[in-house]
Amino acid sequence: MKRVFSAVAGISMLALGLPALAQVSDETVKSLGAPDSVDTRIGTLTFKDGVPSTESSQTVFDTLDFTNALSVYNNSFRGASALAIVKGFEGVGAGV
Repeated sequence: MKRVFSAVAGISMLALGLPALAQVSDETVKSLGAPDSVDTRIGTLTFKDGVPSTESSQTVFDTLDFTNALSVYNNSFRGASALAIVKGFEGVGAGV
């Protein structure tokens, strides 16, 4: 019942054009902001108003490109090994 009352009160305030008031501490409000920089394994990423700098964006994209390339290599290695085994069997006269 308390939730219904709170929802009705909130909707009524919006309908009447009254400002909604919340009881939030200053510490909570400050904790919601984005930091100006973050230290990561790929370096320090810098932000302005929560938006990454051009250098930070490029660093992240370069890291993603490298990670995807490494994933392709690792996932194709098994197929290349299987093909080499088949060719090796064919080379000694064994049929597949």
